[in-house]
Amino acid sequence: MAAGGGLDFVIIGIGVNLVSAPRDLEYPATSLADQGFPDIISASLLEAFAPYFALWAERWDREGFAPVRAAWLRRASGIGQVIRVRLEKLILDGRFLDLDHDGALLLEGSDGRRRIAAGEVFPALG
Repeated sequence: MAAGGGLDFVIIGIGVNLVSAPRDLEYPATSLADQGFPDIISASLLEAFAPYFALWAERWDREGFAPVRAAWLRRASGIGQVIRVRLEKLILDGRFLDLDHDGALLLEGSDGRRRIAAGEVFPALG
């Protein structure tokens, strides 16, 4: 923890399937090649992505999380809809309410509202 009670760091994981994607999964996956972009290589993708990531990281550092949160929510899919969240030892289904001001997902489930700081998020299965 940082001196003011905030975090010293954030870990962000991003995965992109370039050439192929796993098949027969619970949730469908695709690749850039499957979507009509067969010639993209990892170095080119990283070279294109990194400057945009750096701009947002610098903005977060200068202005705090609020502008990042606002931009994310403008582009978010599924707000107000039922989603599934996989935690280390638990799977939760509930309505995706919001992201709080720290970036945690707010989920309304049958047992009430939960704040989820880390997990895998999917659309709920039909």
